[in-house]
Amino acid sequence: MVMISPHDYDHRNPGANGWCPAFSLLEIIVVLSIVTILSAVIMPWYAGALARYRNDAAARRVVADLERVSKEAMNTSTSHALTFDVSGDNYRLVNIKRFGQKNLANIVELSGEPYYTTIVTAEFEGGDTVVFDGYGNPDKGGSVVIGFGSTQKIIVFDKLSAKATIH
Repeated sequence: MVMISPHDYDHRNPGANGWCPAFSLLEIIVVLSIVTILSAVIMPWYAGALARYRNDAAARRVVADLERVSKEAMNTSTSHALTFDVSGDNYRLVNIKRFGQKNLANIVELSGEPYYTTIVTAEFEGGDTVVFDGYGNPDKGGSVVIGFGSTQKIIVFDKLSAKATIH
């Protein structure tokens, strides 16, 4: 019987002389334990970052659409509105053309891709609609609360300045 020592091992051809390196069961268990611990630490951080990102993206979309409706009202010299549907987690840009066709509803779904958020509240001085006159001025101010998980963003819309800010 021929004994092969580690010094006789040919690194270029591992199976040539009958000796192949391998991981021991203990090494595999240690590596899997480290990966499990790192996953347990990273996943809550990642979930929180994802919630903050989705809330921020949805809030920026609402602010952009409020500005869009105001500018469209001013450009066309006709009144336009933005109506929130809290139970449906969406809002509608009234009298705004979508893809150049007036008859298509311009509805923004916040519960779907890419936001996956909910509209917690939408309060505009007793209603859920803000109307912009032909000069782009809103008829009322208010706030919208967007939520994903335990995080929320508040969008405050000021009637006098016609500006929305995210808090």
